[in-house]
Amino acid sequence: MAQAMQAVQTSGKIPFRYGSRRRIQRVGFIPFQENTVAPPLQLPNVGYLAGIFLTWRGAITGNGVAPRTNGPWDIIRRLRLNLNLGSASVVDASGYALYLLGRLNGIDSLTNQYYALSRWTLYVPVSANLGENFSTGLILLQDPQIRATIEINWNALDNVFNGTDLGTAAGSGVEVYYVYWEVPNLEKVSQPPLVLHRIVQEIQPVTQVGDNIYLVPRQGILLQLLHILIINGFYSTAWERAAVRLNRVDTVAEVTPDVAHALHVLTVDTVTNSRPPAHTIPWDFFSANYKAGMGDLRDAIDTEAVTTIESVVTIPSNTNLGSNNNFLETVRRILQPIQP
Repeated sequence: MAQAMQAVQTSGKIPFRYGSRRRIQRVGFIPFQENTVAPPLQLPNVGYLAGIFLTWRGAITGNGVAPRTNGPWDIIRRLRLNLNLGSASVVDASGYALYLLGRLNGIDSLTNQYYALSRWTLYVPVSANLGENFSTGLILLQDPQIRATIEINWNALDNVFNGTDLGTAAGSGVEVYYVYWEVPNLEKVSQPPLVLHRIVQEIQPVTQVGDNIYLVPRQGILLQLLHILIINGFYSTAWERAAVRLNRVDTVAEVTPDVAHALHVLTVDTVTNSRPPAHTIPWDFFSANYKAGMGDLRDAIDTEAVTTIESVVTIPSNTNLGSNNNFLETVRRILQPIQP
């Protein structure tokens, strides 16, 4: 599968990179309403969809307002990008998970000039990136039978912010912009690869100290995997070792927290604040040429060519686990071929 997905058949045509143009347009506004699912917002049937920008507008009101570890991003409890071609979402993740994925891929959202509690931006990648691999995962919206929608499940304010008497200014919510590429004359210009780039988040309980195993689903090519560790209801750094194991006996990678940190620094040319925080366990099989979030399939894992893939997170034996409040969240970036 990996070899087939890397192949691009141009047949003497102009490469898509030089035969199209990137555009960014405002789509609409999704108003905030605490603890509700907003009505889906449909994207225009124009172009090849590459990404989505969500820009928050509105002050958080109250006394002593300050973001929790997951704030302000997790005011979006869940974001789904859905197509009417099947039951699976292209993107299905929380705002905080998307923010952490951005950090893994070199996006420093905390210190740039556009961050404030009343005004911040979250990028949702639909193609693999907007640079070297921009055409991998583009979705053709031009087909009138395609219906792409964004669905936001809003969180409770006290799950995201500290403070009392929490509220939002009138008219708060997110403006939605979409990044797309023009559809060229496909008789003269090669089309992008027929590949879907998906971001999927799951959660499972941490049931014991020692090894906790996440069984990677057999779905496409695994580019990146990010665990988020929660112990006793709080984000936790209480992991001492992590490993990726194939067919239960072949350990292809094993790290401690400091080695994981060093590996990330050596793998990508990135700034300090873009590195994932210590309560996450990142596996990057994509950034193969010293650029965060860009690369090739050199290190990627074809999950359908392996019987079993396990991601193992080891919790120290002296960790005190409470009752029903210990979890391992997992965010995956995968590529899946689209059948023409």
